Amino acid sequence: MPAILNFFRSSRPAVVALLLLILLRIVLSIPTLDRSFWTDEAWVANSISDPSIYKMFFPDTWLQTSPPLFLLLSRFFTSIFGPGEASLRSFTFLLSLPALFSFLLLSRQLFLRPFALMAAALILLNPESMRYSTALKQYGVELACCSILLLAIRRYLLTPNTTNFAILLTGSLAAIASGYGLALLLPGITLAIAAPYFSTTSHSIPLGTAIRRTSLFIALSTITLAAVYFFLVKPNSSDDLRQYWRELRASSSLYNAVILTPYGYFRRALPLLPYDLSFSKPLHVLLLCFLLLLLLAATHYLYKNRRHWPHPSVFLPVFAIICIATAATADFLSVYPNGERTGLFTLPLAILLLIRGTQSSFLFVTRFVHIPRLRSLPALLSFALLACLSFLVWQRVNAKDGFLIEDFKSSIGFLKSSAAPADAIWIQGSAAEAYRYYANLLHWEPQHTQVANLGWGCCPRNRPTLPSRSLSSDIQNELEQRLQAPLPGRIWLLYTDRPTHYQFLGFDERLLLRNFFTNRHCQLSVEKSFTAVSVLAFDCP
Repeated sequence: MPAILNFFRSSRPAVVALLLLILLRIVLSIPTLDRSFWTDEAWVANSISDPSIYKMFFPDTWLQTSPPLFLLLSRFFTSIFGPGEASLRSFTFLLSLPALFSFLLLSRQLFLRPFALMAAALILLNPESMRYSTALKQYGVELACCSILLLAIRRYLLTPNTTNFAILLTGSLAAIASGYGLALLLPGITLAIAAPYFSTTSHSIPLGTAIRRTSLFIALSTITLAAVYFFLVKPNSSDDLRQYWRELRASSSLYNAVILTPYGYFRRALPLLPYDLSFSKPLHVLLLCFLLLLLLAATHYLYKNRRHWPHPSVFLPVFAIICIATAATADFLSVYPNGERTGLFTLPLAILLLIRGTQSSFLFVTRFVHIPRLRSLPALLSFALLACLSFLVWQRVNAKDGFLIEDFKSSIGFLKSSAAPADAIWIQGSAAEAYRYYANLLHWEPQHTQVANLGWGCCPRNRPTLPSRSLSSDIQNELEQRLQAPLPGRIWLLYTDRPTHYQFLGFDERLLLRNFFTNRHCQLSVEKSFTAVSVLAFDCP
């Protein structure tokens, strides 16, 4: 509470700017809450709406990849607010608000005001942060937990008493059950618990206390990890998905591992950087050199202030380096992938390093360049960054697709309004859970609907999946067995157009479906495209 009061007693323009940023984030996020679920969200929505808690953790048709505490809390919010998209997403959205404020509070305590404003802009107006903080997936929760844990670590380092240790311990264990990627923070948190022993100030702890606390944390976190893994992760693990990750990693070059993977963490934190880095473009080389300069400046700051270890201003950048290195190693070993979603929890860590390097570089320059107006440069840069990010997010929110990944809501609504009661409907395996969710939401029960057993892509339970060279022929055989001649008059098809689905399958199932009906002299009469989803109708003689 004193920290919050001090935050509001600080410079009024800075506080007003930060509060306006939070308000802007809320205003831009709320309209996106009722966007259509994509495939993964529909899986989660159906599981947390299931009357059986056991089936929530172990669905009959697919492997549950969401962590247990996230599922339980989402289920609780669903029981209060109902089964719609906005209500189902309310948990991650509401959790993101105090978590974002935690990061703002942390930034204000670590950096000078204009640099704290830069950090606030980078996390509040980050497009991926906004998308997954309003998504029914655990990635936004992982981001929120990481922000809260950073504040808890700072609090513990400044006052390493039993209460703050208990807060950090409880928060860490809850984080493991809320997001699997957060387990990669555990080495850094272990170091944080022991760090006060090395303090030369009054905020130190005896060696025995440090050993007891570290041992307790390692024991409880290991037990929690083991329980989550053996009871939930292992029974819901996908050998095909792990094989897919390994093949992607095996096909990547040393350049990807050494340059592109670390670059991805910082490009996620600074979305103005180019997505595809190319050394053949001078601007890209210049941006990469500038990024390296900031990281060197942050490293120089840590070396120069090593005597103040483990003060939060010194320890937290080291913590960020350890956690990002752990995540990069896990990605390299195909243990946990570094994707736009799965690596989102590292966003606050990368921002801390970038802003630490930016502030250190500025202070270093001002020691040798005595220009009065130079001191106003950080404030100008922070407002310029704020303006650029605001424009970027505004473009994304107001684009045709916005934050949509797959528009099953509109496509299934169109299918309901267009299909006659006697028409047959064929649902691609990958679209099965989305169809099930929206058909229930729309109270639609067509009589002649068949859902494919094959072509699911990721994570079906007890079904043949991929990569398999015989999968295309298996799908062909399934169509022939379940849609036997003579074919009904009109057959509707619903399938995803998401490229990663067919990349995972290894072939384009859409062409197989089209050719199956075309070869049987069926005429394509309706073709309607939505965001990454298509609805087709064939008239068969």
